[in-house]
Amino acid sequence: MNWDQLRLRLIEAREVAQLSRIELAEALGVVRMTIYNWEKGDRVPHIEQLRVWSEAVGLVLSFDLMGSEDNAHDDDHELLAAFMDVAPPE
Repeated sequence: MNWDQLRLRLIEAREVAQLSRIELAEALGVVRMTIYNWEKGDRVPHIEQLRVWSEAVGLVLSFDLMGSEDNAHDDDHELLAAFMDVAPPE
């Protein structure tokens, strides 16, 4: 699954869950425009944001890129890109 497929699935799940972008943004601690940019495909969320997003809309991700919190680092976008075959944001 690539980023475009995943983001479309997350959009669909948000709509089925009847969550607005504002409600989702509040759940993730970001502004509405961040959700808009993710859904539009202009940006890729950090792995932890992706996990919270999927939980908020009722999806379970079938992979674990984070490992323990001790292993979390600033290269989340690159890990996500490598796993999902997408380009990290600039």
